[in-house]
Amino acid sequence: MFSCLPRLLMSTVLLISLWNPTDARAQGFAQTRTTAPTSRQEYCRRAAQPDHWTSLAQNPLNHLSFANQGGLFNGGVCWWHSLFQRAVWYLAVFRPDLPKPTPTEAKFLIHQLARGKDVIEIPGFSNLHEFSRAHRGLIQEKLEQWQVSDGGLKFRWVNGAFAAGELPPDELKTHMDKIQRIVNDSQHVQWVMWQLPGVTAHSSLHLSVHSLPTGSLADIVDSNFPGRVEFLEYTQGTRQIRTYFGPMVPHLARQKDLERFSKARSRYCSQGPKAWNDQEQQLILNEPLNNDWD
Repeated sequence: MFSCLPRLLMSTVLLISLWNPTDARAQGFAQTRTTAPTSRQEYCRRAAQPDHWTSLAQNPLNHLSFANQGGLFNGGVCWWHSLFQRAVWYLAVFRPDLPKPTPTEAKFLIHQLARGKDVIEIPGFSNLHEFSRAHRGLIQEKLEQWQVSDGGLKFRWVNGAFAAGELPPDELKTHMDKIQRIVNDSQHVQWVMWQLPGVTAHSSLHLSVHSLPTGSLADIVDSNFPGRVEFLEYTQGTRQIRTYFGPMVPHLARQKDLERFSKARSRYCSQGPKAWNDQEQQLILNEPLNNDWD
């Protein structure tokens, strides 16, 4: 059965950092990292910097405040937790100078971010950590709706069932070299599905991959460990990568999302934020979310 199980055990392979966004020392450290943009001008200027997106991802204040949880059969919503978090990094401008949104307004903002077609200005908050603490329930509700429409009803998750969960050592090396090249050359945050034995699958967001004499080490954000950047190690000569979930093979997907983000960014920087009337908002809320698992 498809699974996105919440955190079970700490891994000896995944080396967890000590960032905790609720700790005062961590907050001070986070302020020295790349903060979320708080104006259109800042967003558009920083978007031109090649490493901007991966830098945003390294700041724990730009992470969701809660871990992967809930979902169908309480199996988690890891795929959609990661997709939503990445969408915020690419499409959100935080406006702490404006009044906070009402729950109804926040629900529309959350849907728009999951929809992934427009840059969205979020009033009343400085970063994703703050926003998600205030509207955790609405975000979790949207992730579970997204999972049902995408994974439960349309069975899109079976793409993972047919991805290889084990490869011969030479093929795995070629596969991992390709992932490293794409992640590093693109300088974008890449969504990666972990294919475990059977049809069980997890996901993570890859920021960069470093070469090692024995293989490689990827900087990742895992929905089971919010507010942290972790490391996923690949060792040459193996058939799988060891993780706290068990052995797996990673597979890149959802790269077309990055094309949509780029188009949304171009529109926003040239035309400014879009405005929707009540009727348009209701139509958008009734639209199905993106289910394009490329």
